[in-house]
Amino acid sequence: MKLIKRQLGFSLVEVMVAVSVFSIGLMGLAGLQLTAMKNNSSAHSRTVATMLALDIADRARANAGVAYNYDGTGAPPAVTAACETTAGCTAAQMAATDIRRWLDSIAAAADLPNARGVVCVDSVPDINVANPAILPNCDGLGAVTVVYIDWTDEKNATGARNQRFVMSF
Repeated sequence: MKLIKRQLGFSLVEVMVAVSVFSIGLMGLAGLQLTAMKNNSSAHSRTVATMLALDIADRARANAGVAYNYDGTGAPPAVTAACETTAGCTAAQMAATDIRRWLDSIAAAADLPNARGVVCVDSVPDINVANPAILPNCDGLGAVTVVYIDWTDEKNATGARNQRFVMSF
């Protein structure tokens, strides 16, 4: 009569190897999830900047014939209270009120830390986003109105970095 040997279970080494491989895979998945969340946050900030740029562009188109101009220096224009009533205001006052409201919206955007907005007429829009700390050169020439929105992206994969969104119309 022959005795049959039975295997009684996995060895401890096999279990440790399986747990190690599984834990490395889980750490990789966690890293992938973290990177995706950071990139999603950066994309959301760019979407907010796009919506704000479209806002001032729509305001300027609705008030055609008046230059929307704020070069980022000096005090922002004042709000004319009459522009928000049925009495109305002049086109220039409406432009100043629109720019001030737009700048207030940029300052209130929690998704754009350290944000700054510039809207001006520029013959050669500064699309070089390498150093947004430098204000764009608004020369006041030409027929192109350019919107610049700068902010600090603190949640991207490479650490805090300046961003610039540029749109012309």
